Amino acid sequence: MQTEHELKKRIMRRVYGVYVLRRVTNPVLRAGVLAVVLFALSRIISIQDVFANALSTNGLNGFVNFVYSAVTTTETQVLLLASISIALALWFIADQTATLVRNQREQAY
Repeated sequence: MQTEHELKKRIMRRVYGVYVLRRVTNPVLRAGVLAVVLFALSRIISIQDVFANALSTNGLNGFVNFVYSAVTTTETQVLLLASISIALALWFIADQTATLVRNQREQAY
């Protein structure tokens, strides 16, 4: 059986966990982290050239080959920063889409 102190510690740990989770999911914080990651990425690679090369591929097969080649030959640091930026951008898009859907439902009632 748990003592009152152990129970309080367990409950407060969960409350703190929810607090941290809410802070991390703050859209402003995510946008700031995304800006820092994109800035760091732009200092390592030429994003403009990457987009130019991606657009110059011939069709879907050429684009798939371009992505495969880029992923397999890129340094770990660049892959990590690119993955973080893609994940944050997708999270932001999903969050905004959910907000729009929620607002439309609220206006319908």
